[in-house]
Amino acid sequence: MKRSFRIFWATKLILLISISSFAQIKYQKTIKEALEKASADKMLVFVHAGISRWIMDMKVSRISDQPRIANFYNKNFVNYLITSDSPEFADYLARYQINSYPALFFLNAEGQLVFKAPRAAMSSDEFIAYGQEALDVFKSGKSLSAYEQKHKAGNLSIEELKDYVQMRIKAGLFDNSELADRYVESLTVGQLDNYKEVLFILQTGPLAYGKAYKLAYTNLKITDSIYKNEPPQERIDINNRIISNTFNAAVAKKDYNMLNNLNNFIRAIHIRNYKEGSEQATLKSLAFYKAVNDTANYFSTASYHYDQSYMGQNVDSLRKLALKNQEARDEMNTSIKTSRTLANKKPVRTPPSGKNVTRVVTRTVTISGTNSMTANALNSIAWDFYTMGTRNKNYLTKAMHWSLRSIEIDPDPAYYDTLAHIFYRMGLFDEAILNQNKAIALLMKNPEYKKPLSDARTELVKMQERNL
Repeated sequence: MKRSFRIFWATKLILLISISSFAQIKYQKTIKEALEKASADKMLVFVHAGISRWIMDMKVSRISDQPRIANFYNKNFVNYLITSDSPEFADYLARYQINSYPALFFLNAEGQLVFKAPRAAMSSDEFIAYGQEALDVFKSGKSLSAYEQKHKAGNLSIEELKDYVQMRIKAGLFDNSELADRYVESLTVGQLDNYKEVLFILQTGPLAYGKAYKLAYTNLKITDSIYKNEPPQERIDINNRIISNTFNAAVAKKDYNMLNNLNNFIRAIHIRNYKEGSEQATLKSLAFYKAVNDTANYFSTASYHYDQSYMGQNVDSLRKLALKNQEARDEMNTSIKTSRTLANKKPVRTPPSGKNVTRVVTRTVTISGTNSMTANALNSIAWDFYTMGTRNKNYLTKAMHWSLRSIEIDPDPAYYDTLAHIFYRMGLFDEAILNQNKAIALLMKNPEYKKPLSDARTELVKMQERNL
């Protein structure tokens, strides 16, 4: 009896192991192998993108390794898993505009985007539904890649162009300003009096005060109505797309007039809070100067802005300001959540906002809290002055003061590391070594900071040997 019982459980264990081994999506080792196999088998490539392999294993294996999902994807696609551990991960982030993880998207054998899921699959049904939609779109000839090829050849009809843009928006691809300019060229004056048409133009993210933007504002009553009646998150999304697309275009063309248009737009959407609008416009200008390597404007603008914003107040005032700003963000998030709830007539789950805001600072040290946001801003600009290579004593002195203030607000190891590097650049080697040791001492208190600790020690040796 006992022998039979042991045989039963041994057999069951073997079956479970076999099923577990079988019920897995089979991933190719490289994207090159995946594309070659897709070309040979005339199939699409399913790309599963995540933060890191071990997180992917924890979070998605329970869904993606279910037998029916594994069978479906192994049968219909050539599969490839890419994570932050992969060398090409950064390129994929930019090329396919991946903003959340895990991300699911589908490529043809040439590596062109066919379909991208709007969000991560939260259930097995959704996982399969995305795959089926990719197959259906590809077979219909109306995939993103098919539309892109027709667009490059100049063969898209106005209806196809609109469908193409809507597909891109659904896929989280928001850089559609050039497509918007082409789309509005075919519209009549009467069509610009249509609420849905104007809303669509704004949703494309037209360049601030560019062709599509100006035509969308032909009828001010409609645009005013859109900004009054659309849900808060929709209006925020529209503004963010306009800002992002205008900024990227300005950087690509090194266009200072476009930057000026962007700043005017930012101030306009903060018309009830001029100070906030002015600050946000300044921060965008700084990002532009840094991107186009305009160090003269960057150093002079940053010096004035950060001195005015952070150095004229004591630490307690800065902490109160940080708390006030966070409360304003909380109020906005609450307003958005309430609006969604009323619109959908049911509660909507949103990620908690509030005061535990996580930020990543220099050398991958993670900090949290409202005070840290202010300290992080000061540390970041001080570190920028150092990494951008200035040896101007006035600018280095300002960076030193900003770094000291960040430490007053929040004595984080990354901030001591920044201060140490600035002191070193100024030729104050003893002060540099002292503060680097402080950074190391703080890092040693947290066992999670193994890599930052190793980096900090390496930097210390370089400082001691005058070889930084």
